[in-house]
Amino acid sequence: MKKTLIAAITLLIAFAFIACDPVEPTKEEMLKNKKGWVLTAATSVPPYIMASTDDHISDLYKNYYYDYELDDIYLYKEDGALQVDPGKLLPPAGEDGYTKVTTLGTWVLTYPKLLTKVPGFYDEETTGAPVMDRVDITELSETTLQYTYYWIVDSDPAKAPKGKRAPKTRANGKGDEPEAYTWTLTFTAK
Repeated sequence: MKKTLIAAITLLIAFAFIACDPVEPTKEEMLKNKKGWVLTAATSVPPYIMASTDDHISDLYKNYYYDYELDDIYLYKEDGALQVDPGKLLPPAGEDGYTKVTTLGTWVLTYPKLLTKVPGFYDEETTGAPVMDRVDITELSETTLQYTYYWIVDSDPAKAPKGKRAPKTRANGKGDEPEAYTWTLTFTAK
């Protein structure tokens, strides 16, 4: 009888500990952080070539993005809309950037793939709607969103960020070879 009672008490205690464990949120729930995501790091491999200066830039966060882009808040809404809140710093008149909360399009998560808008690419379809980009998520937690974006510079202006940042092409003796880049962007939960 004592052994049965001790076994029953042990099972109850074990069940109580299991029942108290918090449930891990899903990847989609983590992405839909209510306060949004802010860019905190960005790199390019190989180093991105700035057409305006011919500089080779590995640290995009420090050397590519403007201050007013660094406080933009990306919101993955419940209804599938991807919105950007421009934060406190706004672009100067005539510069690309967001001046009000703007819906960029529809995000789709098929983990580890994500259809989103990569910051700094202000390209639009002929309809005037932003072109959404396919990225590979490398980390997604309640505090960090990191993804890589692979793109090739070609004659399609929808793949070139801001006009004055348009990348160069390299001559390899066989004609122009387009530049190919992998950008890794890291966001922190607001």
